[in-house]
Amino acid sequence: MKQKSGLTNNLSRRNFIKTASAVGAATLLAPFSSHILARGTINKGNAFVVPPLAPAQRNGQQVSFNLQINASQHQFFKGINTPTLGINQSYLGPVLRAKRGDTVT
Repeated sequence: MKQKSGLTNNLSRRNFIKTASAVGAATLLAPFSSHILARGTINKGNAFVVPPLAPAQRNGQQVSFNLQINASQHQFFKGINTPTLGINQSYLGPVLRAKRGDTVT
């Protein structure tokens, strides 16, 4: 069997380190690339709305919620009706509060 010279092994190792460094740098920078590539404006006219807290019936560690799914329409933008599904309201749903270990029904 022919043995590779020490110079060939060093170049191979050097290329491996260069490639591994490039892949590592790309992996670390990937989450930030969407911010760099994203273009446009932010519509500050629509505020984030926190849904209401759903009333719950508690019996020890059992928590029950009365939830109804509704088909409706909502105006996210003035004059434009959008078909929506909501839980106990026209869109989205309420906040459900339970503790670790609770059984939710």
